[in-house]
Amino acid sequence: MNRLALDIIFFLSVFLFPWWLVMVFGVVLAFIFKNYFEIVFAGIIIDMIFGDKGIFLLPFPIFYTLLFLIIVVLVNLVKTRLR
Repeated sequence: MNRLALDIIFFLSVFLFPWWLVMVFGVVLAFIFKNYFEIVFAGIIIDMIFGDKGIFLLPFPIFYTLLFLIIVVLVNLVKTRLR
């Protein structure tokens, strides 16, 4: 399966599954593909749809975006250590 088809399935999962399942699916895809930054866009979508009032001093919801951004950075670090 190519990256575009898995991207479509991944973004559909944002609307159909809980956030933790989307996160697991995103981590798996981040290990499969190089620089899989689509997971950050999924975090933005989740924040726009399901986000709370905001975190820290920011008035807009960015929790899932930050969480998924941290996941991308960590997965890329792990992938460089494994290779």
